[in-house]
Amino acid sequence: MDDKYQHPGCCICLVVMCGLPGAGKTTLTKKLISCNSLNFKCTSGSATSSSDTSTSTCDTSASTCDTSTSTSALMMAKTPSILLVQFDDIIPRELPVNDRVAARQDTDDRSDKGDGIGNNKASSTIWKQYRKDTHSVIERLLNRVTQSYKNSECLTQKSLHDNVISTLETLCEENAINGTVVEAIRNAIMKQTWGSDPEEMDLKQEGCECLVLILDDNMFYRSMRFEYYQLARKYGTGFAQIYLQCPVSIAMARNESREYPVAMDTIINMASNMEVPDPVKAPWEEYTSVVDAEKQWSEDDLKRIWRVIDQALAKPAPPYQEIDTKEQEESRKASLASVLHQADVTLRKSVAEMIKTNKSQNQPSKLELQQLARTLNGLRTEILNEIRHKQLDVPPILTCEDQETQQTQNKNFQDFIREHFRIRYTDVRKETPR
Repeated sequence: MDDKYQHPGCCICLVVMCGLPGAGKTTLTKKLISCNSLNFKCTSGSATSSSDTSTSTCDTSASTCDTSTSTSALMMAKTPSILLVQFDDIIPRELPVNDRVAARQDTDDRSDKGDGIGNNKASSTIWKQYRKDTHSVIERLLNRVTQSYKNSECLTQKSLHDNVISTLETLCEENAINGTVVEAIRNAIMKQTWGSDPEEMDLKQEGCECLVLILDDNMFYRSMRFEYYQLARKYGTGFAQIYLQCPVSIAMARNESREYPVAMDTIINMASNMEVPDPVKAPWEEYTSVVDAEKQWSEDDLKRIWRVIDQALAKPAPPYQEIDTKEQEESRKASLASVLHQADVTLRKSVAEMIKTNKSQNQPSKLELQQLARTLNGLRTEILNEIRHKQLDVPPILTCEDQETQQTQNKNFQDFIREHFRIRYTDVRKETPR
């Protein structure tokens, strides 16, 4: 097999759409699929990152591509198979319109009070569960297809389709994931052409195909996009983003003509919370195509987006490093033991110092000293238990080659423990009747 296909994930690219409701994500997706069905072939130049300034050229008449500057599966396939998952299709249509509109704007777990864009906790919770179920379905699909690539040098469009449908049917039978979600995705996929010419109803049964899986949703928080990047890392696929840059006024105007319009306040709040893809802040957002939502998109615009997807295919997301769970647990225990030991040493010194100070200043009786020692050691035990059960956050103890840095870290830790012990003892004295 060619070196380009040593990792099965390099035949798959996960593409995440991002933008306000009404920005034109679904329209752009349909145009991208149409562009692909016209067999546009691109020659990649420099990588496009968060802007469409690629110097690549695209020849619409060429039957083959120059692969000297790109090694992706898209270059080697006649056309990629395209699978589209629209999150709007997943929310049950029988939900009341207001509830469904509120539920569709999902969120990460930032707040128990709502989603930060004007939706209440109940509606937000509904969509969070739909989102989790959708994520689970996408992961199962990626798992099945990557396994199939491992077992075969190439997959045809027909075999890719059969793998996806078979996985969804298995999920329906297992009943482990919300059946509404699985069935909605299955029904939508059954209607799709997979990037083929709509007039050619039969899926291709020859040639090696790569899979481009497009997720059509708002994805306004970076964390929403990151959870799918994590899937790309897990299965070694390419990962790309398409961000539609759209003024709020344009999005609101387009929203009014939608079958299920979103509340205007929701669009405004979402715009204020939008975390725009930024590869400087998040290097994993490197392969992002920023699209002007106000303009009429030309064929060249669509080709530039396909080049970004092609480049993401050529450079799959870096895989997770294998972690030995047992070794990790042993390391965690050793680290905790070190923290507890350092805390105990510091606390014992504090106990001794407090007793010594009390003796010199107050000349207590033997009985009073014994009572003081019991109180202080009781506090010492309480604090150690709080650290052990993660009820008290303490400064980290780092091991580093720089002795000065090491000493500073240890001093910060010791100072924190001493001060916390002093405050706790002061509180006990205030509560003790005299």
